[in-house]
Amino acid sequence: MGAVRYYTPHPIGPGHEVLRANRRRGGVVAAWTVIWYFAAVLCVISTKLILQVLPGLVWTLTFSQFMITLVCCRLQVLAGTIQTVSRQQKVLVAGEGLSVYMGLILTNAALGCTNANLVETIKALEPIPTVIFAVLVIGERTSAVECFALAIVVVGIMMMSYQESTLVLVGVASTLGANCMFALANNISKISFGRSDALDALNFWYRAVQVGAVLASASSSKLQAHLPCSGCWQWFC
Repeated sequence: MGAVRYYTPHPIGPGHEVLRANRRRGGVVAAWTVIWYFAAVLCVISTKLILQVLPGLVWTLTFSQFMITLVCCRLQVLAGTIQTVSRQQKVLVAGEGLSVYMGLILTNAALGCTNANLVETIKALEPIPTVIFAVLVIGERTSAVECFALAIVVVGIMMMSYQESTLVLVGVASTLGANCMFALANNISKISFGRSDALDALNFWYRAVQVGAVLASASSSKLQAHLPCSGCWQWFC
């Protein structure tokens, strides 16, 4: 009879632990990406419905969005740690808040006078100004393959927009402006996270939302009273 062989499992080394940790992080990122996607869809649909029922209230709607986001961020921050903001980070936070505020205002303005599907299609162009700002502000370099991929996106969106019967130039311009503002915000956050005094993602976003809420509050109270509330948002459309 042959000798009995017993199976001895191989010990789990550091490489396996790293692989498991990466898989867990990948799962978390995937889950949050799905949540973000459906939340963004809900935000677009609700914004469009609100502006159809209450046209002209773009400033007030933007203020409401910032205040709801601020409350949610505050609750999350209280569950963790509120970090101190350095002087250099305050400048970046202010730039982030202003950029996001302008991007949201322009997005809401576009949704007020253009079909949501066209707005979201044009917003797919956001990687282009993001790359441009990355080259100009951060000094990053873009490969020829990346440029070719962006060119394909541009051609596809141009063809889609050309066939859209509800195309409104002001809505298109507002969407392109929003793309530039969000692209600038992306690069500001990247600069912030690359510094030694960087805040974590939640604290940075919380501080940026605080800036945006202040700007939205001022604009809502000062400008909304002077804008007509019938039809489309007349100040833009």
